[in-house]
Amino acid sequence: LYEQSRSAVVILENIKSSKVKKADKETGELKETFISKRRDGSGFLIADTLILTSAHIVHGVDELQAVFYDGEKIPAIVISSDVNADLSLVKLAYKHPRIEPLILGDSDKSRVGDDIFTIGAPYSIPFTLTRGIISGRHEKGYQADIAKSEFFQTDAALNPGNSGGPVFNMKGEVIGIVSFIKSKSGGNENLGFAVTIN
Repeated sequence: LYEQSRSAVVILENIKSSKVKKADKETGELKETFISKRRDGSGFLIADTLILTSAHIVHGVDELQAVFYDGEKIPAIVISSDVNADLSLVKLAYKHPRIEPLILGDSDKSRVGDDIFTIGAPYSIPFTLTRGIISGRHEKGYQADIAKSEFFQTDAALNPGNSGGPVFNMKGEVIGIVSFIKSKSGGNENLGFAVTIN
């Protein structure tokens, strides 16, 4: 399943610039400057030139490109975003000539205890597979700042960089999009949450 699924998963390399004030080394005078920071996330192809991902990964970015498993890098732009659902739609500059979109499943048919797997870029390590089960289901409103979405809870190992990546059932169908983790350490503590695909 990994080999057939990974080709349509992308690593989203994004650069976001922020304005800060820094003291001039010679005069000590505060001057405005811009600092650019790169942050990677994940996403997946749902149509010829459309990528689905998490809104918090691409919200407010200045530059964005999708990196495929075969090394192809395609510039992209955000065309739609809903932070209250943690979902964004990203458009590629052109169609990848050899990759077909992933198949979307029916998340309403998924049950607690079902086996799942994810592919993403934890800590920018690309195309990493993790697996687990659906540990729970949570209705809309469970996460106050993402009130529009229903969630799967999973014990699959999820870390920063997995966000926006697909959650698959064991048929290779996408049933969720990795959204966030609950962690006291900042890393995986087997409390991951994914927006259901429906």
